[in-house]
Amino acid sequence: MRETNKDLENRNKIIKNIITEMRETNKDLENTNTKMIETNEELKFLMKNLENLNEKILIINKLI
Repeated sequence: MRETNKDLENRNKIIKNIITEMRETNKDLENTNTKMIETNEELKFLMKNLENLNEKILIINKLI
């Protein structure tokens, strides 16, 4: 059975909507990735601060 012009137009609209949704999802994923990278950098900074604090505590404990 051959598809009518109307069928093809409807299919094309559906495909265009799917592509639009995929682009939006991709943009959301890019934003999420950026936030994760920023959070990772913040966590690295906090970890370094904790390591420094731990070293100071160890020194203080030796002095006590």
